[in-house]
Amino acid sequence: MNVGDTFRGCLKDEIAHVWVIITSPNHAGEIVMVNFSSYRKDSFQLDDTCVIEPGEHPLVTRKAIVRYQYAQVKPILPIEQALKKGLIEQAPPVSPNLLKRIQQGALSSPWTPRKVVTEVCRAVQI
Repeated sequence: MNVGDTFRGCLKDEIAHVWVIITSPNHAGEIVMVNFSSYRKDSFQLDDTCVIEPGEHPLVTRKAIVRYQYAQVKPILPIEQALKKGLIEQAPPVSPNLLKRIQQGALSSPWTPRKVVTEVCRAVQI
């Protein structure tokens, strides 16, 4: 899988949403992945740093957000193995423009975990 690729389903501890790989693997073979979630204006933890409108990705049929508080640094190998075993389903990649917005949002959202910020900075060479 590559930067910008998406999948749906869940691995061990993840929520079953659409997940996006937003970095290339680091020296340890780990990537950063974030998920889309439905936009709910009354949500307790609304983070509207990156809002995705219907049609910006084929699986987004209603307004959504990137849930940066759930962003994770994970080894890529188990994700690729889960894909080969059919445990998760690969979906169309995000556009280059949307990928850039998601990466920039990871750096500016107050909800993004510190380790994720570090990895995104490495990947986009900031």
